[in-house]
Amino acid sequence: MLILVCALTFMIFFLLPGADPAQLRCGRDCSPHEIAYIRAALGLSKPIYQQFWDYLKGIVLHFDFGYSYYSQQSVLSLIKDPGLKALVAAFVKRMAVAASKSTP
Repeated sequence: MLILVCALTFMIFFLLPGADPAQLRCGRDCSPHEIAYIRAALGLSKPIYQQFWDYLKGIVLHFDFGYSYYSQQSVLSLIKDPGLKALVAAFVKRMAVAASKSTP
């Protein structure tokens, strides 16, 4: 199931019109040479199956979800910090509810 979700997510971003990651990263005033350089650096010149394989390897083997060009941080750091706080808060709340129910 996880591979299916990864494949679906990958294909959505691959098929979106106007969503060339190299163009988005470079901006409007980029030369074709700069775009080609970014495409090569990001591995976008590889065949689609090789890009997908690299994507899966990054997630499964290295827990690497990529890089956010919007916030200039790794996606894992964006997920980890608020996610961990939410998990701890949910655990504390669950323990408080369980303790209040067990008190006569």
